[in-house]
Amino acid sequence: MGQAPGKELYSMERRHWTSQQKLQIVLEGLSGQIEISKLCAKYQIAQTQYYQWRDQLLKYGKSAFETKDITKKEQHLEMENQKLRRIIGDLTVDLKKNRTRVRAMKRAKSQAVIERNQALLEQIKEIKTDHPLWGYRRIWSYLKYRQGIPVNKKRVYRLMKEQNLIVTPNVRLRAKRGPIRPKPHAERPNHFWGIDMTKIKMASWGWLYLTVVLDWYTKEIVGYSLGLQSRTEDWLKALKILLRLQMKEENLIFCIKPYIVVGV
Repeated sequence: MGQAPGKELYSMERRHWTSQQKLQIVLEGLSGQIEISKLCAKYQIAQTQYYQWRDQLLKYGKSAFETKDITKKEQHLEMENQKLRRIIGDLTVDLKKNRTRVRAMKRAKSQAVIERNQALLEQIKEIKTDHPLWGYRRIWSYLKYRQGIPVNKKRVYRLMKEQNLIVTPNVRLRAKRGPIRPKPHAERPNHFWGIDMTKIKMASWGWLYLTVVLDWYTKEIVGYSLGLQSRTEDWLKALKILLRLQMKEENLIFCIKPYIVVGV
């Protein structure tokens, strides 16, 4: 498309108009030498935009299109404002650091507290000697329910942490899950067995671990084991009870976990 002589071709892209350009367009429209529709087509602007500029010119004059100049006084005030912001920011950071230091300071313990903690610590060390893999929850439960010592769980954790008695979790021993298989469905008694364990809390004893073997078809408990710990021997004991009761059956299938099926 050619360009007409004496006319400027404006791009359809959004442009930033200066105050001088806006004034020139409005004055050209007010001269009456060109229709407003042709004027807007010439400069590629909407007619509503033109009328907004015209109203601003008639109301405020040329200054309506000009941005307010920043005086030297305003620049000085802005610089002072930025300096104050930096000072306030530095003071805020220092205040947070001081609060952290104050919180980190440990209050000196009284001799009575030290003696009381020492007696409890000796009992904790004695239990850890017999059960080195026990964590602070298990030791707290043993102290409270087996030995009848009214102690707080957080106190046991704090004392064990101070003495480096906390058991560090071994992430390498975490079980790796494989692809999930569809759960088998039993069609007759003794077709599938499932084995699992649950914990039972006794008020005057502590935690007991119940291992049960369930017939998936009849939903009956066909084997069980109850103990103070959940060990491999306890799971095998529940299976041995089941096998003694079901020795007459052949080709039995049981599963150690619901999604791991093992044939017998």
